[in-house]
Amino acid sequence: MICFLIPEEYNQQNYDLLIGEVVGAWAEDHLYENGHWQFDEISNEMKTLHYIAGNQFFITGKGVVVKN
Repeated sequence: MICFLIPEEYNQQNYDLLIGEVVGAWAEDHLYENGHWQFDEISNEMKTLHYIAGNQFFITGKGVVVKN
């Protein structure tokens, strides 16, 4: 992704929260297909990494499909 930072000093100082405008994004075809991420089909090395807090991160896990 390419993002432009939207300066929000209050959020940055008080919550360590950065807000950005995404101006471009790309994904490899085998990772994103038919409008869906293929996380169940790929290794952990290719999955997205997410920061929680307190130096803790998690890797995207197994998907769950919910029927209406």
